[in-house]
Amino acid sequence: MPSPIYVRSKTITVTVQFVEGKGYLEVHVYYMGAEVLAEVTITTLEGVYIGTYTSPRDFPLLLDVGQYIVTAKYRTYTKTETIAIEEGKVTVWRVYFERRLCFIATMCYGYGNPSLVYFRNFRDRFLKTNWLGKLFIYIYYFRIGLPVALFLKHHESFRHLCKSALDALLNVIKRIKLFR
Repeated sequence: MPSPIYVRSKTITVTVQFVEGKGYLEVHVYYMGAEVLAEVTITTLEGVYIGTYTSPRDFPLLLDVGQYIVTAKYRTYTKTETIAIEEGKVTVWRVYFERRLCFIATMCYGYGNPSLVYFRNFRDRFLKTNWLGKLFIYIYYFRIGLPVALFLKHHESFRHLCKSALDALLNVIKRIKLFR
């Protein structure tokens, strides 16, 4: 039998011990930029109940290698995803509950950055008040926002270029002084 492998989780400061055929799951739930205590239920793909845990307190959780259906609940928000546990690895699932994230700005500035408040207020107080703004919002959220953000995630030079453009837009929004 091979000796256990010790790995420090990248998200929390707990050293975990791996054993053959096992892996760890970490779940972190965020609401409006802050990590919150949330209920996490885990079942197998066949529907066998594994347990209900509190995130982040009960994690990392040692599980058998395989796929699981993981549901995170916080207040009235619920999100379910199929998570694969691999041998000798920590699988981290971050759940963000918030009304319509600004995908591209969040990718450029980072989740919870105070600058994002300006972009959200601009969307809510200006773009939502006219038909052209509503059309832009629809196209952004349902067509281009997420694919562009995923592209930026893997291309740092384009992310810096996009952040520079957003910085210029942010300066204009701040000068209007209606959006804080």
